[in-house]
Amino acid sequence: MGLYSYAKLPFPMRSIRFVLGLISLLLVSSIPLLGLLFGGWQAPDLLFCFWIESFVVGIFTMLKLAKYPDRFLLYFFPVHYGMFMLVHLIFLVAGAYLNFFGVPFVSDPISLVVGTFIFGLGCFGSHGISYLSNFLHGREWERRTNFYYFILPYGRILPMHLAIIFGALAGFAPLLLLIIKYVVDVLGYCLEHATLPHRSSVLRGQRYR
Repeated sequence: MGLYSYAKLPFPMRSIRFVLGLISLLLVSSIPLLGLLFGGWQAPDLLFCFWIESFVVGIFTMLKLAKYPDRFLLYFFPVHYGMFMLVHLIFLVAGAYLNFFGVPFVSDPISLVVGTFIFGLGCFGSHGISYLSNFLHGREWERRTNFYYFILPYGRILPMHLAIIFGALAGFAPLLLLIIKYVVDVLGYCLEHATLPHRSSVLRGQRYR
């Protein structure tokens, strides 16, 4: 990319915090790939990792909603989002042990436990970096409404729901599942942090802490 093309990118995409958050996201997303290549993981194991990341996203969503004085969405989100997460967890665990996906969980439970624990810590670190550098330090909360952050995590719920359904019907190729996740993660990150509206376009009357 030439300097001229680079200069034409939106400012958030040229910032250090944007690049730092994207790199941390890609590094954490590589952990399931290592489990797939060296730990004998299967599609259910990958879906469980995605569930863990969705759980982490829910936690940071609550932190973002807490930045706004409107408390209704802050209290409603964990109830509504939590119900989706609970149902998906039940389907994942029950479906995997009942051979719902056509393949069982990984044969080495230690590999799965250690890998998902490291992945969970990595997710907290990656999303924590994005929260601190983009949301707080980059003051993204001044240019987004709380309803935007309320809706954002549900973009993860639909792909997971479809993965469970089609995984039960035809089975997911684990590598294809990872590729889809990488594409969704990168596009979602860029859309969230590189398409910020101007402060004046935020709904009038919305106040912040």
